[in-house]
Amino acid sequence: MNILHMTDLHFSRDTAENEIREKWNHIEERLKEALRDKKVDTIAVTGDITCHGDLCEFRQAKRFLLEIAGLLSVKREKIFFCPGNHDADTDGKGSSFYHYQSFLNEFYGKSDYDYLVKKKDKKTGEKRKYRFASINTCTETSLQFFDEAVIPDKAFLQLDGLGDNNYVVLLMHHQPEVIKNQDCFMRIVNSGMVKLILSGHLHSTQTRMYRAGEAVIVNGMAVTPHLPWIPAGIQLIHIKRNDNIKIMEIKI
Repeated sequence: MNILHMTDLHFSRDTAENEIREKWNHIEERLKEALRDKKVDTIAVTGDITCHGDLCEFRQAKRFLLEIAGLLSVKREKIFFCPGNHDADTDGKGSSFYHYQSFLNEFYGKSDYDYLVKKKDKKTGEKRKYRFASINTCTETSLQFFDEAVIPDKAFLQLDGLGDNNYVVLLMHHQPEVIKNQDCFMRIVNSGMVKLILSGHLHSTQTRMYRAGEAVIVNGMAVTPHLPWIPAGIQLIHIKRNDNIKIMEIKI
């Protein structure tokens, strides 16, 4: 299974259309070069799709993400999302994330969507199910309160049972160390329900991978870093047959 992990895209209403086009043309060329002999099965986007949570920014994101998907022959129903603090509708806490939800409905063309991928092993012929789950760690965050991350109370119930005969990949925007209710996070990773957690938010200079409990954590590089000296990047995550993880960084 190959997952193209993108995070912190930060499409902005304040950026000229020609600048956005130039940037994403460059990204497409880098992906074509880096992935010319690789098959991408899914695309996972772990939040901060936009800068201000505006519908126009979400529509920019939709257009360019579908271009990337077309380039890589990935169907739109195999592109998965979670929201980030910049995707909030308001500057303060307690956003409804209404624009983000509207984006999902428009992106998939329906209001119910199943984050499930079936992958056939070429050697054994065995089919394996990969279940992608998305949780919102940003209910108490916004543009102003960007690190106030929490695991929602309903997250454990949401994840319970997903791991039955499935490899579960959890998408959440914040890196685990800033989550305030660490007890909830540790309950999830120690339960064995989740095998892999993909996150963003940090804008680090390189992809970070480490283990927490029974899960592997991958904290990705930002597509649009907030500081000019931070390198931009995308990760290709390869899940091997023995569940080992291999990461290829694609600097953009």
